[in-house]
Amino acid sequence: MSNTKQVYIQVNAENIASNGTASYSGGNPIVRFSLGEREMHLIPSSIRLSGQIACFYNSAQAGSLSASNLNISNKLGAMGVVEQIQIASQRTKQTIEHITHVDRLYSSLETIRSSEQDYCSPFNNERLVVPNKFLQEKVVSNPTTKNTPSTFCIPLICGFTAGSDLCPLSAVNGVGGIEITLSLASNSSFFYNSSLTPSTDMDSAFYELSNLQIFAEGIISSDGSPLPVINELDYISINSYYETINSTNATINMPLAKSRVLGVFANFMPSSYINNRDFDGTQCRPPLNSDGTVAKISQLTFTKGGVRLPLQYNISTIHRDQNTDSCDAQILYNYINGITSFVNLNRTNINNLNTNCVNGATDKLVRELGNLYGIGVSFTNISRDGIDFMNESFGVQIDLDLTSDNPNSVFLFAVNRQTITFNSQNGIMVSN
Repeated sequence: MSNTKQVYIQVNAENIASNGTASYSGGNPIVRFSLGEREMHLIPSSIRLSGQIACFYNSAQAGSLSASNLNISNKLGAMGVVEQIQIASQRTKQTIEHITHVDRLYSSLETIRSSEQDYCSPFNNERLVVPNKFLQEKVVSNPTTKNTPSTFCIPLICGFTAGSDLCPLSAVNGVGGIEITLSLASNSSFFYNSSLTPSTDMDSAFYELSNLQIFAEGIISSDGSPLPVINELDYISINSYYETINSTNATINMPLAKSRVLGVFANFMPSSYINNRDFDGTQCRPPLNSDGTVAKISQLTFTKGGVRLPLQYNISTIHRDQNTDSCDAQILYNYINGITSFVNLNRTNINNLNTNCVNGATDKLVRELGNLYGIGVSFTNISRDGIDFMNESFGVQIDLDLTSDNPNSVFLFAVNRQTITFNSQNGIMVSN
């Protein structure tokens, strides 16, 4: 495209309160941005959310945050403010992608695909991420009575922004502009108490966002000639699902309703820990009993329509016949493979410390990024284009030592191919 040039896009949030802020506690937890119809090919991977965040101890915007053990996830930093992402055509309002439990998704993706050195890079510093929970406290705390806002710039990680293809914004041969809607995380899920002692001192703490903008890059014609026609956009989408388990033999069946599923992965959290400031809700823990001990998984079976697939065998782990605190390598291998190709993984934060099965409720003592546990499986060994779950459900049977009445939430994510086709007569069509 020699007759084209790259340009930068900058748009402000549309529905900000009169004081210029957005916050969950302020009654405006939805933030919307519009990249309108124009003769431009958007580069989705370039989309960034920029702004400022201030954290306050109470509604009077007073109190020393540095003395309260108030903290935010050092996996996510400012990315923890996003709970849902929805991307839709501005013209037709048709949903292109909608992801819930975004903080849980990011906790898996970023730690699997990044090294500890990556977390120390300037790129992650822009996200307000520090790979040490004690240093992370300094990001949200300020010894004065009113917190000074910190500037951040974060990627909006989803399938639509993960690909390398261009998205035409044209109203004639394109998506007709896009609308990005962000649902903000609650204060109780964004903050947590980094000490080992439960406390109510921070129950009133809240955050405020200001100067919110979307930055992106696009391709336009440099001489007025028409841009090359793009008929379709193929991308990897991510869909989220939620379930609970509370027995030694837990069975999960999910109607994924997708025709090109590449992989599935899941992480766990005791249900009582969710929106509980005494616990970091972004941790990827193994299942836990009520006393905080790990409910070790002895066997996993993945199914499609009740039939074992893609593995024709049960994963019998080292915990089935021996009492060890080590995490089973088969579980970790398949978990990573469900997210990204294991053989192409050249960096990760997963190690023998943060996957150790002795790390349960006391995970605040685990080094650096805390627990990085999960389960999953890839279907790409059957077909590189994914397999069809439109009419059959995905299932996983989990045998584990969940011996007490302690429901554990399961956050499950399906990675699938989607295609947007563009037609000047019929508009756009999303095929999953």
